[in-house]
Amino acid sequence: AGDVVTVPVLRNDTHPDGLELFLQPELEQDVDSALGEAFVSEDTLRFKAGSEAGTAYAIYRVRDVNGQEDSAQVTIRIRDGEDNAPPQPREIEARVLSGSSVRIAVPLDGIDPDGDSVQVTGIATPAGKGTARVVDGMIEYAASKNATGADTFTYSVLDARGATATGTVNVGIARPADTNQSPVAVDDEVTVRPGRTVSVAALANDTDPDGDQVGLVPGGIEDTHDLDAEVVADRIVLTSPDQDGSYTFYYQIQDTYGARATGAVTVNVSANAPLLPPVARDDTVPVEDILGKTEVTVPVLDNDEDPDGAASELTVTTDASTASVTPDGELTVTLTEGRQVITYTATDIDGLTAKAFVKVPGLTDQ
Repeated sequence: AGDVVTVPVLRNDTHPDGLELFLQPELEQDVDSALGEAFVSEDTLRFKAGSEAGTAYAIYRVRDVNGQEDSAQVTIRIRDGEDNAPPQPREIEARVLSGSSVRIAVPLDGIDPDGDSVQVTGIATPAGKGTARVVDGMIEYAASKNATGADTFTYSVLDARGATATGTVNVGIARPADTNQSPVAVDDEVTVRPGRTVSVAALANDTDPDGDQVGLVPGGIEDTHDLDAEVVADRIVLTSPDQDGSYTFYYQIQDTYGARATGAVTVNVSANAPLLPPVARDDTVPVEDILGKTEVTVPVLDNDEDPDGAASELTVTTDASTASVTPDGELTVTLTEGRQVITYTATDIDGLTAKAFVKVPGLTDQ
């Protein structure tokens, strides 16, 4: 009770012709509000339980590329807090080149026998051939310059009711090529309405064969024609023209050794372009961020985005009595004795919304 769960509802759904299924943004039947709140987030169903035990039901809809639809029910059993089994973190494998670093995603959904939410809290036993640390819920591993072979370390996880466990990460380390190879820039395409400001994550599908970190080259935007585009941090922020049409410009990326590559972004401008909802992602406040404090401010929009707009233009709201929104769109949370899970809503300029959770430790966790 009082916790959250993410249900990958499409995982066991199939199409008789093998077509891709798309989860519809609105539930066909919502859960009983006395038991909690449910909503669709990208391709999952999210649920925050109320304070009482019980069984909640929701019905979601899927659609194929031909517009055919079907629905199914999700059953969520809400347990009281009497018994608590520890999480069962999975063993993780990763690859990296000597002297390079990699961010390793930690699977947390579905690893707790009781259905509790789980978070990564730190590195339990250190790596032997590099360094590992937790950054934004992921593990960042940096291999030593001359390291090769296999390295192993463990990480700690904590469930919502205080049970802990450790998981293992196995990293394979290979020597880089004698000659630095250039990164690979993969072309991108966006569809927007005229006169819109859009933030494009052009780096999301770009890679480097040597495993080097890759970044956008400031001032590396070329042939923008009627587009107003510039590099802002790790995104390309552009304003679409007022006229319908297809516009292409080029951007440059660079690896840590200065090797460059060029990619293209095609912007399809149409007054009839479908409006897309924003994407809100959870935020977890580490215990160390609340030490000696009575409140904490969370920049919830930092990891959110708007596929046909800019995250900076999203509006944040919340109904939580212990939270308020700053003029900059951040969430200030008053700390309580126990852990809090706060729901917030991000709304774009078209009125479309997305929800996510902010998980804040309690004063007793210090």
